[in-house]
Amino acid sequence: MSAVVDLIDAPNDRDYASTLSLCCSAHCILNVYAARGCSPLELTPSQSLDVEKVLRAILDASKICGGTRYVAAAIVLAAGKGDLGSNNVVQGHVGADGDHVKERLVAPARDWVNAFLWPFWSAYQHADPLASQRSQRHACPQIGSRTKKLAVWPDNRPSTLREEVLMRDNYQCVLKGVMDNDTCRTGRITTTGVGFRRVVATRIIRRSLFPKNDSSPLSQISAKIDILQYFAGLSGEAMDELAASIDTPENVITLNRDWHDEFDRFEWCLVPHGVDLSRIHDVFDPDLDELPELSGQQHYKFVALEPLDCNTVSNPSDKVTFVNHALPAERTFKFPNPKLLAIHAAIAHVLHFSGAGDVFSHITT
Repeated sequence: MSAVVDLIDAPNDRDYASTLSLCCSAHCILNVYAARGCSPLELTPSQSLDVEKVLRAILDASKICGGTRYVAAAIVLAAGKGDLGSNNVVQGHVGADGDHVKERLVAPARDWVNAFLWPFWSAYQHADPLASQRSQRHACPQIGSRTKKLAVWPDNRPSTLREEVLMRDNYQCVLKGVMDNDTCRTGRITTTGVGFRRVVATRIIRRSLFPKNDSSPLSQISAKIDILQYFAGLSGEAMDELAASIDTPENVITLNRDWHDEFDRFEWCLVPHGVDLSRIHDVFDPDLDELPELSGQQHYKFVALEPLDCNTVSNPSDKVTFVNHALPAERTFKFPNPKLLAIHAAIAHVLHFSGAGDVFSHITT
Protein backbone atom coordinates (compact mmCIF):
# COMPACT_ATOMS: atom_id res chain seq x y z
CA MET A 1 0.00 0.00 0.00
CA SER A 2 3.02 2.29 -0.09
CA ALA A 3 1.92 3.17 -3.64
CA VAL A 4 -1.28 4.65 -2.17
CA VAL A 5 0.76 6.86 0.15
CA ASP A 6 2.96 7.98 -2.76
CA LEU A 7 -0.06 8.87 -4.86
CA ILE A 8 -2.01 10.80 -2.23
CA ASP A 9 1.13 12.72 -1.25
CA ALA A 10 1.82 13.71 -4.88
CA PRO A 11 1.54 17.41 -5.79
CA ASN A 12 -2.09 18.40 -6.37
CA ASP A 13 -1.25 20.28 -9.57
CA ARG A 14 -0.54 16.99 -11.35
CA ASP A 15 -3.87 16.23 -13.01
CA TYR A 16 -3.62 12.46 -12.71
CA ALA A 17 -3.21 12.80 -8.96
CA SER A 18 -5.91 15.41 -8.31
CA THR A 19 -8.56 14.39 -5.81
CA LEU A 20 -11.33 15.01 -8.34
CA SER A 21 -9.67 12.78 -10.96
CA LEU A 22 -9.01 10.04 -8.43
CA CYS A 23 -12.59 10.13 -7.19
CA CYS A 24 -14.08 10.10 -10.70
CA SER A 25 -11.94 7.09 -11.57
CA ALA A 26 -12.85 5.29 -8.35
CA HIS A 27 -16.56 5.76 -9.05
CA CYS A 28 -16.08 4.54 -12.63
CA ILE A 29 -14.22 1.45 -11.42
CA LEU A 30 -16.99 0.60 -8.98
CA ASN A 31 -19.67 1.17 -11.63
CA VAL A 32 -17.88 -0.84 -14.31
CA TYR A 33 -16.32 -3.67 -12.34
CA ALA A 34 -17.60 -3.99 -8.77
CA ALA A 35 -21.25 -3.50 -9.77
CA ARG A 36 -20.97 -6.58 -11.99
CA GLY A 37 -20.25 -8.79 -9.03
CA CYS A 38 -17.18 -9.34 -6.86
CA SER A 39 -16.64 -12.39 -4.72
CA PRO A 40 -18.29 -11.88 -1.32
CA LEU A 41 -16.03 -10.96 1.56
CA GLU A 42 -16.46 -13.91 3.91
CA LEU A 43 -16.05 -13.12 7.60
CA THR A 44 -17.39 -16.39 9.00
CA PRO A 45 -18.82 -19.47 7.24
CA SER A 46 -22.30 -17.95 7.55
CA GLN A 47 -21.61 -14.19 7.41
CA SER A 48 -20.21 -12.19 4.51
CA LEU A 49 -20.18 -8.66 3.13
CA ASP A 50 -20.79 -7.27 -0.36
CA VAL A 51 -17.46 -5.87 -1.59
CA GLU A 52 -19.10 -3.20 -3.75
CA LYS A 53 -21.21 -1.94 -0.83
CA VAL A 54 -18.15 -1.79 1.43
CA LEU A 55 -16.06 0.16 -1.09
CA ARG A 56 -18.88 2.56 -1.96
CA ALA A 57 -19.71 3.19 1.68
CA ILE A 58 -16.10 3.98 2.58
CA LEU A 59 -15.65 6.21 -0.49
CA ASP A 60 -18.88 8.11 0.25
CA ALA A 61 -18.36 8.49 4.00
CA SER A 62 -14.77 9.65 3.55
CA LYS A 63 -16.18 13.07 2.60
CA ILE A 64 -17.27 13.57 6.20
CA CYS A 65 -13.77 13.39 7.65
CA GLY A 66 -11.48 14.41 4.77
CA GLY A 67 -10.25 11.03 3.53
CA THR A 68 -11.64 10.98 -0.02
CA ARG A 69 -8.23 11.27 -1.67
CA TYR A 70 -6.87 8.27 0.23
CA VAL A 71 -9.89 6.01 -0.35
CA ALA A 72 -10.16 6.86 -4.05
CA ALA A 73 -6.43 6.30 -4.59
CA ALA A 74 -6.59 2.91 -2.86
CA ILE A 75 -9.48 1.78 -5.07
CA VAL A 76 -7.81 2.99 -8.28
CA LEU A 77 -4.47 1.36 -7.51
CA ALA A 78 -6.04 -1.87 -6.25
CA ALA A 79 -7.87 -2.19 -9.56
CA GLY A 80 -4.60 -1.71 -11.42
CA LYS A 81 -5.95 1.41 -13.11
CA GLY A 82 -3.19 3.85 -12.28
CA ASP A 83 -3.55 5.36 -15.77
CA LEU A 84 -6.56 7.56 -15.08
CA GLY A 85 -7.01 8.32 -18.75
CA SER A 86 -7.60 4.68 -19.58
CA ASN A 87 -10.62 4.10 -21.82
CA ASN A 88 -11.29 0.94 -19.85
CA VAL A 89 -12.21 3.11 -16.88
CA VAL A 90 -13.61 6.29 -18.39
CA GLN A 91 -15.75 4.71 -21.10
CA GLY A 92 -16.79 1.70 -19.08
CA HIS A 93 -15.41 -1.12 -21.25
CA VAL A 94 -14.66 -4.06 -18.99
CA GLY A 95 -12.34 -5.88 -21.35
CA ALA A 96 -10.63 -9.22 -20.87
CA ASP A 97 -9.22 -8.37 -17.46
CA GLY A 98 -12.63 -7.74 -15.88
CA ASP A 99 -12.56 -10.80 -13.61
CA HIS A 100 -9.01 -10.02 -12.53
CA VAL A 101 -9.93 -6.44 -11.62
CA LYS A 102 -12.94 -7.59 -9.61
CA GLU A 103 -10.71 -10.02 -7.74
CA ARG A 104 -8.20 -7.26 -6.97
CA LEU A 105 -10.94 -5.02 -5.54
CA VAL A 106 -11.57 -7.52 -2.76
CA ALA A 107 -8.18 -6.73 -1.19
CA PRO A 108 -8.81 -3.12 -0.05
CA ALA A 109 -12.29 -4.07 1.15
CA ARG A 110 -10.80 -6.90 3.23
CA ASP A 111 -8.08 -4.66 4.68
CA TRP A 112 -10.55 -1.93 5.63
CA VAL A 113 -13.01 -4.36 7.20
CA ASN A 114 -10.51 -6.47 9.14
CA ALA A 115 -7.97 -3.83 10.18
CA PHE A 116 -10.25 -0.80 10.56
CA LEU A 117 -14.03 -1.30 10.72
CA TRP A 118 -13.94 -4.37 12.94
CA PRO A 119 -11.51 -2.88 15.51
CA PHE A 120 -13.55 0.35 15.56
CA TRP A 121 -16.89 -1.39 15.96
CA SER A 122 -15.68 -3.83 18.62
CA ALA A 123 -13.98 -1.06 20.63
CA TYR A 124 -17.40 0.52 21.23
CA GLN A 125 -19.11 -2.69 22.35
CA HIS A 126 -19.36 -3.58 26.02
CA ALA A 127 -18.56 -7.24 25.30
CA ASP A 128 -16.21 -8.43 22.59
CA PRO A 129 -15.75 -12.20 23.02
CA LEU A 130 -14.43 -12.82 19.51
CA ALA A 131 -12.01 -9.93 19.16
CA SER A 132 -8.86 -11.84 20.06
CA GLN A 133 -9.87 -14.84 17.93
CA ARG A 134 -10.65 -12.66 14.91
CA SER A 135 -7.45 -10.66 15.24
CA GLN A 136 -5.48 -13.89 15.11
CA ARG A 137 -7.39 -15.22 12.08
CA HIS A 138 -7.34 -11.94 10.19
CA ALA A 139 -4.08 -10.26 11.11
CA CYS A 140 -3.40 -7.50 8.59
CA PRO A 141 -0.03 -6.26 7.34
CA GLN A 142 1.18 -2.74 7.87
CA ILE A 143 -0.28 -0.75 4.97
CA GLY A 144 1.21 2.69 5.39
CA SER A 145 4.45 4.46 6.03
CA ARG A 146 4.39 4.72 9.84
CA THR A 147 7.55 3.07 11.15
CA LYS A 148 7.03 3.45 14.90
CA LYS A 149 4.34 2.90 17.45
CA LEU A 150 2.41 5.77 18.89
CA ALA A 151 3.22 6.57 22.48
CA VAL A 152 1.82 4.04 24.96
CA TRP A 153 -0.77 5.53 27.32
CA PRO A 154 -1.21 4.39 30.92
CA ASP A 155 -4.36 2.53 31.93
CA ASN A 156 -5.30 5.01 34.66
CA ARG A 157 -7.90 7.52 33.47
CA PRO A 158 -8.08 11.13 34.69
CA SER A 159 -10.39 11.19 37.71
CA THR A 160 -11.47 14.76 36.99
CA LEU A 161 -12.46 14.28 33.35
CA ARG A 162 -16.19 13.72 33.96
CA GLU A 163 -16.44 16.73 36.24
CA GLU A 164 -14.63 18.91 33.72
CA VAL A 165 -16.95 18.05 30.83
CA LEU A 166 -20.01 18.35 33.08
CA MET A 167 -18.93 21.87 33.96
CA ARG A 168 -18.36 22.70 30.30
CA ASP A 169 -21.72 21.26 29.21
CA ASN A 170 -23.74 22.79 32.08
CA TYR A 171 -24.21 19.46 33.89
CA GLN A 172 -26.64 18.18 31.29
CA CYS A 173 -27.02 15.92 28.26
CA VAL A 174 -25.99 17.96 25.22
CA LEU A 175 -28.83 16.46 23.16
CA LYS A 176 -31.89 16.63 25.42
CA GLY A 177 -30.86 19.00 28.21
CA VAL A 178 -31.56 16.43 30.93
CA MET A 179 -29.64 17.40 34.08
CA ASP A 180 -27.19 15.09 35.85
CA ASN A 181 -28.90 13.52 38.87
CA ASP A 182 -25.67 13.12 40.87
CA THR A 183 -25.01 16.84 40.65
CA CYS A 184 -28.64 17.65 41.48
CA ARG A 185 -28.43 15.56 44.66
CA THR A 186 -25.47 17.57 45.88
CA GLY A 187 -27.53 20.75 45.61
CA ARG A 188 -25.03 22.44 43.30
CA ILE A 189 -27.66 22.82 40.58
CA THR A 190 -31.45 22.65 40.38
CA THR A 191 -33.53 21.23 37.55
CA THR A 192 -35.38 23.61 35.28
CA GLY A 193 -38.25 21.37 34.24
CA VAL A 194 -36.22 19.18 31.88
CA GLY A 195 -35.83 16.31 34.35
CA PHE A 196 -32.69 14.61 35.60
CA ARG A 197 -30.90 11.33 35.00
CA ARG A 198 -27.39 9.96 35.21
CA VAL A 199 -25.32 11.84 32.62
CA VAL A 200 -22.42 9.87 31.16
CA ALA A 201 -19.10 11.30 30.01
CA THR A 202 -19.04 9.67 26.58
CA ARG A 203 -15.78 9.28 24.69
CA ILE A 204 -16.14 10.15 21.02
CA ILE A 205 -13.21 7.89 20.07
CA ARG A 206 -12.56 4.95 22.35
CA ARG A 207 -9.19 4.91 24.08
CA SER A 208 -8.90 1.14 23.51
CA LEU A 209 -8.20 1.88 19.83
CA PHE A 210 -4.80 3.20 20.86
CA PRO A 211 -2.04 1.09 22.45
CA LYS A 212 -2.00 0.97 26.25
CA ASN A 213 0.66 -1.72 26.56
CA ASP A 214 2.96 -3.81 24.39
CA SER A 215 0.65 -6.83 24.09
CA SER A 216 -0.77 -5.94 20.66
CA PRO A 217 1.29 -7.03 17.63
CA LEU A 218 2.99 -4.10 15.92
CA SER A 219 1.51 -5.04 12.53
CA GLN A 220 -2.07 -4.87 13.84
CA ILE A 221 -1.53 -1.55 15.62
CA SER A 222 0.24 -0.06 12.62
CA ALA A 223 -2.46 -1.10 10.13
CA LYS A 224 -5.26 0.33 12.25
CA ILE A 225 -3.47 3.61 12.98
CA ASP A 226 -2.29 4.04 9.39
CA ILE A 227 -5.80 3.59 7.98
CA LEU A 228 -7.27 5.95 10.57
CA GLN A 229 -4.66 8.60 9.79
CA TYR A 230 -5.29 8.61 6.05
CA PHE A 231 -9.06 8.09 6.29
CA ALA A 232 -9.21 11.17 8.52
CA GLY A 233 -6.87 13.15 6.26
CA LEU A 234 -4.31 13.75 9.02
CA SER A 235 -0.57 14.31 8.94
CA GLY A 236 1.59 12.12 11.18
CA GLU A 237 1.97 14.97 13.66
CA ALA A 238 -1.77 15.69 13.68
CA MET A 239 -2.44 11.99 14.24
CA ASP A 240 -0.22 11.96 17.31
CA GLU A 241 -1.94 15.10 18.63
CA LEU A 242 -5.33 13.51 18.10
CA ALA A 243 -4.27 10.37 19.94
CA ALA A 244 -2.93 12.47 22.81
CA SER A 245 -6.35 14.12 23.23
CA ILE A 246 -8.16 10.84 23.96
CA ASP A 247 -8.29 11.51 27.72
CA THR A 248 -9.16 15.21 27.49
CA PRO A 249 -12.46 17.14 27.20
CA GLU A 250 -11.82 17.37 23.44
CA ASN A 251 -12.81 13.70 23.15
CA VAL A 252 -15.82 13.72 25.47
CA ILE A 253 -19.47 14.78 25.24
CA THR A 254 -22.14 14.45 27.95
CA LEU A 255 -25.11 12.17 27.21
CA ASN A 256 -27.72 10.39 29.26
CA ARG A 257 -27.40 6.61 29.29
CA ASP A 258 -29.82 5.85 26.43
CA TRP A 259 -28.19 8.30 24.04
CA HIS A 260 -24.75 7.09 25.16
CA ASP A 261 -25.57 3.47 24.34
CA GLU A 262 -27.00 4.35 20.92
CA PHE A 263 -23.95 6.51 20.18
CA ASP A 264 -21.74 3.50 20.94
CA ARG A 265 -23.87 1.39 18.58
CA PHE A 266 -23.31 4.00 15.83
CA GLU A 267 -27.08 4.51 15.52
CA TRP A 268 -26.68 8.28 15.41
CA CYS A 269 -23.88 10.78 14.95
CA LEU A 270 -23.11 14.50 14.86
CA VAL A 271 -22.02 15.94 11.51
CA PRO A 272 -20.57 19.46 11.09
CA HIS A 273 -23.18 21.79 9.59
CA GLY A 274 -20.93 22.55 6.62
CA VAL A 275 -21.05 18.93 5.40
CA ASP A 276 -23.76 18.41 2.76
CA LEU A 277 -25.07 14.89 3.36
CA SER A 278 -27.41 15.19 0.37
CA ARG A 279 -24.27 14.86 -1.78
CA ILE A 280 -22.69 11.98 0.11
CA HIS A 281 -23.22 9.48 -2.74
CA ASP A 282 -22.06 11.90 -5.46
CA VAL A 283 -18.57 12.20 -6.91
CA PHE A 284 -16.37 14.40 -4.74
CA ASP A 285 -16.38 18.05 -5.85
CA PRO A 286 -13.62 20.16 -4.24
CA ASP A 287 -15.73 23.31 -4.59
CA LEU A 288 -18.67 21.81 -2.68
CA ASP A 289 -17.29 19.07 -0.47
CA GLU A 290 -14.24 20.59 1.24
CA LEU A 291 -14.69 20.37 5.00
CA PRO A 292 -15.42 23.67 6.76
CA GLU A 293 -13.02 25.24 9.22
CA LEU A 294 -14.65 25.33 12.65
CA SER A 295 -13.76 27.68 15.46
CA GLY A 296 -15.43 29.16 18.52
CA GLN A 297 -19.02 28.04 18.99
CA GLN A 298 -19.56 24.77 17.16
CA HIS A 299 -22.74 23.70 15.36
CA TYR A 300 -23.58 20.15 14.29
CA LYS A 301 -26.41 18.30 12.62
CA PHE A 302 -27.95 15.39 14.51
CA VAL A 303 -28.21 12.43 12.11
CA ALA A 304 -30.10 9.25 13.05
CA LEU A 305 -28.95 6.27 10.98
CA GLU A 306 -31.10 3.64 12.69
CA PRO A 307 -34.53 3.72 14.38
CA LEU A 308 -33.81 4.93 17.89
CA ASP A 309 -34.92 3.18 21.07
CA CYS A 310 -38.26 4.35 22.44
CA ASN A 311 -36.59 5.23 25.76
CA THR A 312 -35.00 8.24 24.07
CA VAL A 313 -38.59 9.53 23.57
CA SER A 314 -37.86 11.78 20.60
CA ASN A 315 -35.03 13.01 18.45
CA PRO A 316 -33.30 16.17 19.60
CA SER A 317 -33.23 19.29 17.50
CA ASP A 318 -31.48 18.87 14.16
CA LYS A 319 -29.00 21.50 15.34
CA VAL A 320 -26.68 20.73 18.25
CA THR A 321 -24.44 23.49 19.59
CA PHE A 322 -21.52 23.19 21.98
CA VAL A 323 -21.03 26.11 24.36
CA ASN A 324 -18.57 26.40 27.24
CA HIS A 325 -20.70 26.96 30.36
CA ALA A 326 -17.81 26.97 32.83
CA LEU A 327 -17.74 30.15 34.89
CA PRO A 328 -15.13 32.76 33.91
CA ALA A 329 -13.33 32.22 37.20
CA GLU A 330 -12.93 28.54 36.42
CA ARG A 331 -10.87 26.79 33.78
CA THR A 332 -11.93 27.17 30.17
CA PHE A 333 -12.37 23.68 28.78
CA LYS A 334 -11.92 22.89 25.12
CA PHE A 335 -14.89 22.01 22.93
CA PRO A 336 -15.19 18.51 21.45
CA ASN A 337 -12.69 18.15 18.62
CA PRO A 338 -14.54 18.45 15.26
CA LYS A 339 -12.22 15.89 13.68
CA LEU A 340 -13.04 13.29 16.34
CA LEU A 341 -16.78 13.78 15.83
CA ALA A 342 -16.26 13.61 12.06
CA ILE A 343 -14.38 10.31 12.38
CA HIS A 344 -17.19 8.80 14.47
CA ALA A 345 -19.80 10.10 11.99
CA ALA A 346 -17.91 8.69 9.00
CA ILE A 347 -17.50 5.27 10.63
CA ALA A 348 -21.20 5.26 11.54
CA HIS A 349 -22.12 5.92 7.91
CA VAL A 350 -19.78 3.19 6.64
CA LEU A 351 -21.15 0.61 9.08
CA HIS A 352 -24.71 1.54 8.12
CA PHE A 353 -24.44 1.73 4.32
CA SER A 354 -22.09 -1.26 3.93
CA GLY A 355 -24.13 -3.52 6.19
CA ALA A 356 -21.01 -4.24 8.25
CA GLY A 357 -22.62 -3.12 11.51
CA ASP A 358 -25.40 -5.70 11.19
CA VAL A 359 -22.97 -8.45 10.19
CA PHE A 360 -20.65 -7.68 13.12
CA SER A 361 -23.63 -7.81 15.49
CA HIS A 362 -24.56 -11.26 14.18
CA ILE A 363 -20.98 -12.47 14.56
CA THR A 364 -20.76 -11.46 18.22
CA THR A 365 -24.17 -12.85 19.15
